Amino acid sequence: MLPRFICIMVLALWFRPAQCASLSPVVRGEHNVVVNGVRLWYKVAGSGQPGEAPLVYLHGGPGYNSYSFEKTIGQRLERHVQIIYLDERGSGRSERPWGGDYTLSSFVEDLEGLRSSLGLSQISIMGHSFGGTIALEYAARYPSHVQKLIIVDGAADLPAAFGVWRQEIEQRYPQEWAAALKSAAGAQMLAAEKGSDACAVAKPEFNVEMSVLQKVDSNEFHHWQQFHDQRFEKEQEALDASSGLKNTGEIGRIYFDSTSQFPCYRFAQASKLTMPTLVIAGKYDGAIGVEQMRALAASVNGSQFDEFDQSGHFPYAEEPSKFEHDVLAFLAQR
Repeated sequence: MLPRFICIMVLALWFRPAQCASLSPVVRGEHNVVVNGVRLWYKVAGSGQPGEAPLVYLHGGPGYNSYSFEKTIGQRLERHVQIIYLDERGSGRSERPWGGDYTLSSFVEDLEGLRSSLGLSQISIMGHSFGGTIALEYAARYPSHVQKLIIVDGAADLPAAFGVWRQEIEQRYPQEWAAALKSAAGAQMLAAEKGSDACAVAKPEFNVEMSVLQKVDSNEFHHWQQFHDQRFEKEQEALDASSGLKNTGEIGRIYFDSTSQFPCYRFAQASKLTMPTLVIAGKYDGAIGVEQMRALAASVNGSQFDEFDQSGHFPYAEEPSKFEHDVLAFLAQR
């Protein structure tokens, strides 16, 4: 059998990952595997119960990484569950695709390629924020490969999320908002609001919001979006600094530029989610919005909705004991 590093070299040259699938066993530690022509970093930690599929964690961003989750709640969950931390393409310790391919379909196929390379018939998935989008799309495309699904403040309805942003921006920065409405994007948004096309509203609405945030302390706004208790924002900053990993913004620019349709994204395949599903939401999440998560749970037959009443966008950081208890209880259900 070829050593793993030779296999990776062969994959990088030939772009034929199926030849080396057997060289990526589910063993503890850090690993790299080439999937769909991109080198992906992942780490296996902890151990699960017989019959329990490994839990793959998908981080947000887009373009963030799995480090802070692993170093906080991940280490607690590992005592009971086998976790696979995956840095998505172009994120964290994984490779940026040479051709700049960041389509949502490619993120989904990366996860499928990882599952296949590990020889797993099923995985469970936990997706946070943008990782929630990937998790939902994967579960809808490959329902038989998903044992259980957990969505944590996932981006399931972008127009609804921008509505949450707008309400807060209007309240915090009324003068800047009024001025932005006089811009071309503002006029386009106001005109679109006379119709019923949510996508037609979402794109100029996002542009108006961004124009306001460029004129104010946007960091303050984003901190409010993400954390109910700002002490946890400081902890997150410290973890990000210690990781040495940076979000280059490359994926975000692609997903939110003027030609992208992602601001219009709404998950529309709830009927395909046949696996047990848990939807977790922070009551004070200003990035996604708790009502969006409540609506997602209501659309998925038999799903469970779990609200964290002392959390923003990172409930696992702000209420770790509840998060650990509720996730483990859900995974233990048979």
